[in-house]
Amino acid sequence: MSVESEVDRSTGEKFSYFYQKIAKSDSKLYFIVIPGGPGGTSISSYRPDDFLDFREIQWGLPQGANVIYTDPRSRGCNSENSLDPETYDTINVANDILNIIKHERLTRYVLVGHSYGTVVATTLSQLATQQEWPSPEVVVLSGTLGHYFKEGNRSYGYERAWESLYLELPDKVQAQLPPTLLSTEADNFSYPFDLPADKWRSFIAGGLVEGGSYVAGEEFFPLKNKLIILNSEDASEKEELKSEVDSMEPESQLEESDFFKQIYCNELEENNEDCIDDYELTRPFDSANYSIASKILYFQGARDPATPLDQAFYHFENQPMADKLFVTLPIGGHSTAFMINDCKEPFWKKLLNNEFDQLKEILKTCPGNLKVTSGLDQVTQF
Repeated sequence: MSVESEVDRSTGEKFSYFYQKIAKSDSKLYFIVIPGGPGGTSISSYRPDDFLDFREIQWGLPQGANVIYTDPRSRGCNSENSLDPETYDTINVANDILNIIKHERLTRYVLVGHSYGTVVATTLSQLATQQEWPSPEVVVLSGTLGHYFKEGNRSYGYERAWESLYLELPDKVQAQLPPTLLSTEADNFSYPFDLPADKWRSFIAGGLVEGGSYVAGEEFFPLKNKLIILNSEDASEKEELKSEVDSMEPESQLEESDFFKQIYCNELEENNEDCIDDYELTRPFDSANYSIASKILYFQGARDPATPLDQAFYHFENQPMADKLFVTLPIGGHSTAFMINDCKEPFWKKLLNNEFDQLKEILKTCPGNLKVTSGLDQVTQF
């Protein structure tokens, strides 16, 4: 499906913006999925069966939900837009989605943003208010970015997450890995299988982003489980781990797409070394400049390396007027929207019936020792 959207808010020129609408019920409520990146996509050719929808699980949505999936301009299903890269900014991205909402005449909707998608959802919520359109009933943010990364401050989350996991590994595994990721010691460390530091760093960083979760009540922490293989006597397990690490690409520079660089370099990080020749931080994002008039749900991994816990807490702290709930998964990484899957049906029922005050009790039934708060003083660093 498509809608006409403005190429840029300063002009009247239009383009066709494509999206995917999945209607499963007669409800007028729609969940609008906003992926991260910048430049991530959510539209897919995947078709669920009558009993299982993996995308509902991925995004933590209630079973049978009506959903609109979005890809940003110039990416995914919108990759043929051929727009001027100067029009790639968060306000235009948010306005594209607001045009979907208006085109579909949605007055009941929930915004679901992940990572950079939390920046878009924050912007979109205020944009709807400014344009006198009904606000979302709920804004769901997972892996929340509260403000731009200051110079030299992009990687601290990875170090913090690795230090926490490292201390949980068996002594014999610790002896084979460095206690830090980005130090000179880590660069010169003698890693297992004689593989280079950059491959191990990429492997560990990717595993930290995935983090830990709970499936049917059982802890599931892929990186931790794989690293413990270093202590195994099973040669085939070790060979499989070696092959996986060896297949990793060295730590990459910033994605080469114009969309990514225009937004990341202008809005999300100060003086990144891959930006400074061509870009400046001209539109630094700060959630304190936005006011969300809706209920807000924060789903955050305490060990999120990409958008660390203090980023999400900053966003939470700077929405003083909103009804809000901050849910932390202690072993969670960057992908945490699915943390409530084992209790999501009663959770969404209570939420959408405006029984916001009962959500804490529902979340106590979820596995994972979730930390739940609606007050600033109870948000805990892990």
